Amino acid sequence: MKNLQTLAIILTSFLSIESCISDDMLNTKSVSINETFTLEFQQEANLTLESFQIKIIDVIEDSRCPMNDRANCFWNGQVRTEVEITIEGQMVNKELMFRFGKNTPLIYGEYIIELESVIPENQIDEMIELKDYIFEIKISKSENQY
Repeated sequence: MKNLQTLAIILTSFLSIESCISDDMLNTKSVSINETFTLEFQQEANLTLESFQIKIIDVIEDSRCPMNDRANCFWNGQVRTEVEITIEGQMVNKELMFRFGKNTPLIYGEYIIELESVIPENQIDEMIELKDYIFEIKISKSENQY
């Protein structure tokens, strides 16, 4: 009987701790420097062994040429996002951009942040909801601080 009470107390304690985990903690991933990773809209990535976090908080523009035969585009377009960057507790919002065939990194402090691709592809007459975006990102360190 005493073992059953102890088990009930442990189980209750575990459930209480689990309920304290916020949605933000569940929507965070750990990544390594120089590693390409995917990030969903509003998901946060933390650099392992660094005091650096990044989260995409808005899609400012998605002017990519639709990827089907009916589209005639004079340029491939771009995706501009607003990212929230936190380094050692200091938060700042910056713009991060993706263009086909052109490297457009964001350099902030000693970090180089590259948006390598954006999924899904644009389609004619279809609006992409923010929750459907997936961003492929790579963060590296520069040898020179800007």
